[in-house]
Amino acid sequence: MSDQPSPEKTPSVVEDQTHSKRPLPPRPVNGFTAWQATLGHISTHHSPDATLKIELHSEEARVIWSAVVSWGGRSEQVQEQASLPAALKELWREVSRHHQIFETLEDAVKSPMNYDDTDWLDLVTHESLQRLIWVTQITYPGDWHLVIVYQPVESPNMRVQMRLLAKNNTIAVGGKGPSLLEACRILFRNATPHYSGQNPVT
Repeated sequence: MSDQPSPEKTPSVVEDQTHSKRPLPPRPVNGFTAWQATLGHISTHHSPDATLKIELHSEEARVIWSAVVSWGGRSEQVQEQASLPAALKELWREVSRHHQIFETLEDAVKSPMNYDDTDWLDLVTHESLQRLIWVTQITYPGDWHLVIVYQPVESPNMRVQMRLLAKNNTIAVGGKGPSLLEACRILFRNATPHYSGQNPVT
């Protein structure tokens, strides 16, 4: 028999001291999608009445944007912005300055920050919204108001609601759908008879 002691098993320091690190979830694909994810988080963790409202109107040739987010008696808003990206960026600055929305780093990935101005809508939605704005401005120059409301409700067809007011509020047209793109298309379709009743638009 050998007098040498049998080698002892060295405990696995790596197993005892190392914690597995989960990768962060992917960011939302664009800024508007990030706002939708943020509203979903607010609705789940803070108050179910979370609502994002975007409004735009024209002053002569300029389109002016404003936005407000509200939940549980709280709200933040911005006004007199030059574009949709500018309004939603500034709105998030106000929210993050005054409220703690996310509790973990994983959740904070949803936040609508650090998106370039060209990354706030997908191309098809951007083109649909711009066409709606352009035709409305041509038909009712300086005399229209558009409202976009997003709520993370259970019914998909009610999540995005849009309303167009024009001609001193004598024209009121709505559209709604599961996405901003669908709501834009439905609103445009519903507004087409009113556009046709004015000066011809191509």
